[in-house]
Amino acid sequence: MGTRARMGTQALIDVFDEPAVVLGPEGVVESVNRAFLMSYGLATENVVGRSFFALDGGRWDLADLRKRVEAAVERDEITENHPFDGVDCGQEHGTARINVRRVDPAGRVAIAIASGRDPTPADRQTVAPQELRHQFRNAIALVEVLGQRTLLDSRDYEHFRQAYSGRLRALARVYGKLLDPECASVKLHEFVSESLDVARVDRTRVALAGPDCDVARDQLLGSSLALHELGTNARRHGALSGPRGQVTICWSVDKSGAEDRLRLIWQESDGPSVSPPARRGYGLELVDALCKGELGGDVSCQFQPPGFACELWFPLRSSRPETHR
Repeated sequence: MGTRARMGTQALIDVFDEPAVVLGPEGVVESVNRAFLMSYGLATENVVGRSFFALDGGRWDLADLRKRVEAAVERDEITENHPFDGVDCGQEHGTARINVRRVDPAGRVAIAIASGRDPTPADRQTVAPQELRHQFRNAIALVEVLGQRTLLDSRDYEHFRQAYSGRLRALARVYGKLLDPECASVKLHEFVSESLDVARVDRTRVALAGPDCDVARDQLLGSSLALHELGTNARRHGALSGPRGQVTICWSVDKSGAEDRLRLIWQESDGPSVSPPARRGYGLELVDALCKGELGGDVSCQFQPPGFACELWFPLRSSRPETHR
């Protein structure tokens, strides 16, 4: 596994709040996030390079899980929130729900292990301190990861300072919502506007269009950081770095399937000429990892002379959108 590929899969799972690993086609662990190590009390050297199904005395050696990993490798089948009675989630309440998806054509597979239920009103008073500790632990881990990767991607101290402080601002804003027990979801239009403000984007040069819909609480982290990266990139390198550049953000909801899917298009125009970069920076790596990992969707970026464009697709985990009248 090459260095760039390893960094890419590590970036994918580093943004997960849940314990997560990336497996090679033979089931050997190639990357592991800090949440996995902390949840199960394991060390990196006892995980990476070993068979996932042999870890920790065979904790995850379940026939159904093996079949789902094989289906992801061979047929690109996705498993979302599937309950496994024989697996605990490494947290202090709830049962395990496992997500499995292939992350590249070579057959690498990401596995994330999440709690199977939210606390009920009756036990919320007991669970709240535990959830607070869990959120705090995840925030510290993410701050550390963002710092390390931003430093590796920076050409000098000033570049690092600006990029890292911006990401911390975005992280602080979204964790303010995550720690609010009354926040179950937010309106997408409002959420996009707030994310652009945190990225210090000139809102007079941005057009928003799309139906009313909600972004669920557990999708706020991924979508907020992705929008922050796109806004920061536009301001520093893209259309908004020039005097006439504009950004159009439009979205729609596909209701034809079993679940609603959001399609969001970020289109830049009238800025400096665009060409594919020789090396993709951490910002776009992070957008890709957030959309595929945290949001369970997909992303496509195009570097065309008229302007950079990015499309994000991911399932909406909230109620169906209202209709403008």
